[in-house]
Amino acid sequence: MGIRSRVKRVLKKALSRSDQDAHSQHVSVQREVKPPESSPLPVEPKPRSEPVEAAKKAQSEKSAEAPTPSNANDLSLEQADKVARHFERARKGVLTFLMDNGGQSELADIHNFSERRFFIGHQKFSQLMEGLVDEELVSYSWEDGIATIMEKGKSYTNQ
Repeated sequence: MGIRSRVKRVLKKALSRSDQDAHSQHVSVQREVKPPESSPLPVEPKPRSEPVEAAKKAQSEKSAEAPTPSNANDLSLEQADKVARHFERARKGVLTFLMDNGGQSELADIHNFSERRFFIGHQKFSQLMEGLVDEELVSYSWEDGIATIMEKGKSYTNQ
């Protein structure tokens, strides 16, 4: 007999005893019923103070002056810079991956690598590959589905 079975049996006995005791004593428990409290009158919200309005106005002017990055509306300049540096590392990583695989690889393998290593997948991966092809760092054969690194791409990774 397992521990679970023993614990279950002990609990059943204990519960059945407490139920029998409660029924045999016929103890009635009286609850204290509280009268409903009178609800206070609804409080109207206070109008906003001048400093809050001034701060909101300053924030909206500040956001209107600063250019927003094209990939996200809520990114600060520091965060946008981090994203750009990460994307550049991913580009170099993909080129290095191609060089390590003999200069060419299937698109699915490159996509898998970029997703696992740099967390770049789907739309960002498409943008990454289109940029590499447009800059002539990589050539892509639609018939074979194979990307090949070019001389310009090899020299780009050495920078």
